[in-house]
Amino acid sequence: MTYRDWYGALAFLLASAVVAVGAIRLGVGTLRDPGPGFAPLVFATALGLLAAIRLAGTIGAASYRIEGPWLRAAAVCVLLLAWGLAVETVGYLVATFLATVGFVLIGGRSVYAALAFGVGAILTVEFVFVRWLATPLPRGVLF
Repeated sequence: MTYRDWYGALAFLLASAVVAVGAIRLGVGTLRDPGPGFAPLVFATALGLLAAIRLAGTIGAASYRIEGPWLRAAAVCVLLLAWGLAVETVGYLVATFLATVGFVLIGGRSVYAALAFGVGAILTVEFVFVRWLATPLPRGVLF
């Protein structure tokens, strides 16, 4: 893969973020009563996820790793800040999935392992905390 792949994936990721913000401003509604921004948000989210997977693939192909304890600590701090800002907007499960995937990727694992850990994290949170312990968590615009 070339750097053009990296730039293209980054451009699609940024474009999906811009469309998602615009869709949220339009008003998303709920699954039962969708608003005018619901479909654009779903498509922007799908585009963003595909772009993130492609971006992770290009980074992995270039053998890029976050080296050094200070850079990893900074990456974790940025990811925690992003999670804290996103949890009210997209909901606890989506934000936790994305944060878990980010943490696993920072740790140097493959994209497939990161996705597996992310799915495992949200399934654990959903079944243990939401269903079993009846803990109210921010649901966001998708749920």
